[in-house]
Amino acid sequence: MSDLDAVEVDELSLEAAAFLETILVEAGMVSSDQSQFGRIIAELSSPDASVARLERLLVRDQALSARVLRLANSASFGLSRSVTSLHSAITVVGFTSIRTLTMASAMAWDRVPERWSEFSLLHAYAAESVAWQMGAPRQEAFSAGLLSDLGRSLLYKVTQGQYELLSDMAEHPDSLPALEYSAYGLTHQHITGEAFNRWRFPDELAQAATCHHDPAEVLSDPLIRAVRVGHDIAAVLQGAEPHLDWDSLTDGHFTSVHLDMYEGAIRAQASDLASVIG
Repeated sequence: MSDLDAVEVDELSLEAAAFLETILVEAGMVSSDQSQFGRIIAELSSPDASVARLERLLVRDQALSARVLRLANSASFGLSRSVTSLHSAITVVGFTSIRTLTMASAMAWDRVPERWSEFSLLHAYAAESVAWQMGAPRQEAFSAGLLSDLGRSLLYKVTQGQYELLSDMAEHPDSLPALEYSAYGLTHQHITGEAFNRWRFPDELAQAATCHHDPAEVLSDPLIRAVRVGHDIAAVLQGAEPHLDWDSLTDGHFTSVHLDMYEGAIRAQASDLASVIG
């Protein structure tokens, strides 16, 4: 692991740590009990979470409720009948997907470059496809892929678009963290990881969502490898050259041949979810 990858949040400079706090405060991520958003996340993260309590919280957020209903009726679930009640939609979609939708709301995709939101969706479905082939947890791979660039969206929001100029300087997505660290003293992985920590996401999900730029040789967990390969696939689907040996990282379970098989589905599913979240 490089020196940059090894810099933990508690090792950031005082200036970078203060900037991180500013980003999280402006995003409403101070603590899990200060907003309706926080109460929903807290319920979803509770070992005693219930559909009834979650429904009572969601009905207070019409936009999020509508997204849950749209997702339940989307092609992703392929139901033969329409889901018309929020209670039924919660049961169909599941807590993990609703938690992902809730966090995705914080990404403010309507206010970031469309190419970025497209990348996150491609990453999510590519990671899920790789996880399926590897026998790794699919839902976790999807969620980690979708939210791994949360920090980028928050940087864009706080810097009022200045961050986009920095991003455009990156020759490949994997060269972006070094540029971020040089400019801000932190990376979007630091921001994403701290947001996950404050909203009490499982450690394994947080790790998978923040290791998508790590060198291939340090990756051992199948979930993390699926998300890492999914990130490279998303870059390829947006015109970049592959940076990783997919065959090696997935133990032969996902290669360029598999991408030829899955590409159409990945693009279609990403487009479908874009209409749900947007």
